[in-house]
Amino acid sequence: MSHPRPCLLVVDDEQEILDSIHDLFRLDYRVLRARTGEAAERLMETNNVHVVMVDQRMPEMRGTELLARIKQRFPHATRLIFTGYADLQAVIAAINEGNVYRYIAKPWDPAELRVTVAQAFEQYELAAERRRLLDDLQAKNEALQTAIHEREAALRQAQSRAELMAGLAHDLRNPLTIFMGYAVTLLSGTLGSLNERQSDAVERMQSSARYMLNLIRDTLDLVKVESGRDSLYPTEFAVADVVREVYNVVREGAARKHLRVNLDVPDQVRVEADRIKVARILYNLLTNAIKFTPEDGQVDVQACIQNGMLALTIADTGIGIPPEMQTRIFQEFVTLEDGSGSRQIGTGLGLAVCKRLVELHGGAIALGSQPGKGSTFRVLIPAHRPAGGPEE
Repeated sequence: MSHPRPCLLVVDDEQEILDSIHDLFRLDYRVLRARTGEAAERLMETNNVHVVMVDQRMPEMRGTELLARIKQRFPHATRLIFTGYADLQAVIAAINEGNVYRYIAKPWDPAELRVTVAQAFEQYELAAERRRLLDDLQAKNEALQTAIHEREAALRQAQSRAELMAGLAHDLRNPLTIFMGYAVTLLSGTLGSLNERQSDAVERMQSSARYMLNLIRDTLDLVKVESGRDSLYPTEFAVADVVREVYNVVREGAARKHLRVNLDVPDQVRVEADRIKVARILYNLLTNAIKFTPEDGQVDVQACIQNGMLALTIADTGIGIPPEMQTRIFQEFVTLEDGSGSRQIGTGLGLAVCKRLVELHGGAIALGSQPGKGSTFRVLIPAHRPAGGPEE
């Protein structure tokens, strides 16, 4: 049975004193009475006693001895003691040892006794709240330590993966680069002319090698960012210069599909950011737009400064992205299907890399799309580093 009222235990060998204290406090507290130390301990075993009040002089033991035992067995109860002047030194010693919260001199004044007991209950509540706060703090600290250990383990794993991927990339990229060089040489006619069938075969090999290089590059970029090993190297530059450089790389692919690519980037738009990473973001978004836009479509690139942020927008008239895919499109290895239902060729990493690089700058990327009408990607990154900001 639960007892919502605070509980007071009074221990005295004189029944008259027990009854008088019971009458004094019965309206405010649940009052338990015991005439011996043994009876008091039994009551405390079966009741949640908040405050215990003990007479110093009892036949079988001193009150200070009983409170010392109670402190050991029931440390949360607030302990009071009645004493006469003859026992005052022993009581003061018990207070100094922490066994007694406060003493009450005999004979007591009822009003003063009520104040003392009320303060004892306040002390109990304060101590209980302190324990709750400490328990909560300890639980949160343990959770934090667990999270830190898990994070450190994840970082070690990511760094190991980054080192492994870097080694694999080096072993794969070198022969692929050489292969690409041979393909370019063959297609240039330097080693002799190729017939149409041979040219097509070399172009397909070149396309496959380019795909593998892009896959390696995307994977490396993603692993570097996730492992915390990637850093920003900000410089000031004109965004238009980067846009033109990236467009010159992808213009051949756009021309093959007869796409109109409109660049609307004023020369005065300048930012302080990592130029290579901004170029990478733009390259991934632009190649994505070209890949998913049918022949004779259009791709628009715009850039401006808005509220201290570089706003970079790439819009296309492509196939669009279904609503159910839009929430996953920035995840790793998520690819789209074209209008015929076949899986598009791609690494499924380009947009994931974009998102990580944008966030590395402290920015954000958003998508707006309607199936069959095209997609618009909007990138916002700080145009300048904060004054006095740390170097990356």
